[in-house]
Amino acid sequence: MPALSKRLEEVAGAIRFEAGRIDLTDLALRLEGQPITANATIALEQAPRISGTFTLPEGRLQLTGRLSPNAYLIEKADLTLRHSRLELKGSIAREPQHPSRLSISGLVELGELTTVPFVPLPKLQAWGL
Repeated sequence: MPALSKRLEEVAGAIRFEAGRIDLTDLALRLEGQPITANATIALEQAPRISGTFTLPEGRLQLTGRLSPNAYLIEKADLTLRHSRLELKGSIAREPQHPSRLSISGLVELGELTTVPFVPLPKLQAWGL
């Protein structure tokens, strides 16, 4: 299984380890410079299950999924920005040589496309949305 290649910084909050699970409560951190607050549970099964709410300056992500050797399998995710609401399903590859596949539906405020967390869309800046 590939190692996590992202750096977590400024981590503070509660992490509770129990038999078969890890609970994150009001865990504040920075991932790629982005501040995040996490309230989540990781069930330590053969394919670990992650479910929780992740709050970012731009909005909130609620998700449920599993971690496989090659991808994070998103069973259900809801991304809420100030004016946009998106539902996501699919997989995000853990390594660049593997494909990611996402199905996204919902309402998008065009002006918010340049603020979607962790998805740089610099060419949209020129549109002046």
